[in-house]
Amino acid sequence: MEKTQWGGRTSVAAGTKRIGIVGATGVVGQAMVQVLEERRFPVAEYVPIATEQSARKKVDAFGRKWAVQDAYQIDFRGIDYCLFTAGARVSKDLVPKALDAGCRIVDNTTAFRMENDVPLVIPEINGSLITAETRLASCPNCTAIVLLM
Repeated sequence: MEKTQWGGRTSVAAGTKRIGIVGATGVVGQAMVQVLEERRFPVAEYVPIATEQSARKKVDAFGRKWAVQDAYQIDFRGIDYCLFTAGARVSKDLVPKALDAGCRIVDNTTAFRMENDVPLVIPEINGSLITAETRLASCPNCTAIVLLM
């Protein structure tokens, strides 16, 4: 078992993380992939996820092509980390399902920003809010991040 960046333990070895992005075909989802690639995040399997209109497309990421999965049909079991950026309605619908399946989640929508039990995190400012027990974290909007940095 290895220590994760969230302080918890995961059953996967280094370089074998299974990462999902809900909203993978959108501009923000593609930017998330770019950041993960640039930072050499250890991705063994990428699961691009999108709503029905983009499902079954192919996307390039992490050195290969991946089939986009339908957000409302996917089985989240086995996905270690899932980033959500497909809109608040999709997050409200699917984050509970992903949590039940054991995913650790960063939600980039407005869906959970005002929930008292969900840390609203800018890592450089209050990253310590994420503990070993944290399974869902939310991000403030981009304007707030820039103003606070």
